[in-house]
Amino acid sequence: MKKVILFTALFMTIMAGFSQAKKVKSSESSKEEMELGIYRQAIKYGDANVAISNLYILIAKHPEMISYKDSLASIYFQSGQYNPCLRVCSELIQARPNDSNILRMSAMSHQGLGMPVEAIADYDKVIKITKNIYDIYQKAALEYRIKRLQESKLNIEAVIKDAKETDKIVIYIDQENKQTVPMRAAAFNLYGMIARDFNDTASARYFFNEAIKIYPEFYFANANIKVLDEMAAKKSEAPAPVSDKAPSPVDKKK
Repeated sequence: MKKVILFTALFMTIMAGFSQAKKVKSSESSKEEMELGIYRQAIKYGDANVAISNLYILIAKHPEMISYKDSLASIYFQSGQYNPCLRVCSELIQARPNDSNILRMSAMSHQGLGMPVEAIADYDKVIKITKNIYDIYQKAALEYRIKRLQESKLNIEAVIKDAKETDKIVIYIDQENKQTVPMRAAAFNLYGMIARDFNDTASARYFFNEAIKIYPEFYFANANIKVLDEMAAKKSEAPAPVSDKAPSPVDKKK
């Protein structure tokens, strides 16, 4: 999984910590301001190690200030240190079990560590709170990955039904290239992959083409059409025509 940068959320938690830090005793205020100043500079220049080191000092001095632990988890996550991020998230979840941001960070960290079952469990908790289609899509993608095809199908149908035209998602092609794709296009593409795994190549082709209609430059949808064409060629069959009368994927029954 690629690193997801959440600078706005991190900045808000940092500022919350700064606000609470003003309550320290006057005899310690000068040293406190220096530590916070170092922390600010480390964040500004992207030095995760220095920021983490100063956060540990601040947490040791002010264990009651949970915002510092929020920031610590965020920095670990942003720097790809998923194991320590999960340990901090676990502690935060005990204190705030309905914090969707922390639960989502835990889910994404599990993804980053190649732990899809644990990530799905985290997304289940997030979805109960947020009903967010991004979270539902991520859960569907993970379910597809471990071949829970029926569960993935149901979730992706919900995304297709509820996603708005303005909803977007970043799809990584490889480590250096990515596309920002309409959510419904991404969902149709995943739906086509599910249909292909069910050996329903006609439906798979229809869904891939629906994704391309929404976003013609969609790399993976076009690549999946090419795969179907190659499969058809190997069987000495012409590619199946696309019917404009195909049923809506949400209503289509297997």
